[in-house]
Amino acid sequence: SDAGESQLVGSPAGVLSWNNKALESIIAIGDGYIRYDSGLQICWGTPASFNKTTTIIYPLPFIGQPSASVTMRNSGIYNQLHFLHCNSDAISLYIIGDDDNLYCHYITVGRWK
Repeated sequence: SDAGESQLVGSPAGVLSWNNKALESIIAIGDGYIRYDSGLQICWGTPASFNKTTTIIYPLPFIGQPSASVTMRNSGIYNQLHFLHCNSDAISLYIIGDDDNLYCHYITVGRWK
């Protein structure tokens, strides 16, 4: 790379740096979550199949309501996924459709401190 180029680099130790200056470091990582020193937390997962309604509890809570995105997979043409509630601990979902068991993927982004 050219000497004048800026570089964003992540290390195996979890440090994200820009031009050799640490921007962010991971302080905890586990099954379905990552926590950064700045207070940023990301949780994700693919819960087991569910029928019509379900509540997905995050691996670790947020301090407030996070931003969330949920998508269905292997869904029929007549299925609809609806958020009922999203808070610091969990997402509640409701399915309208013709399948008995559905799968979804979720990701939530917010603050842990």
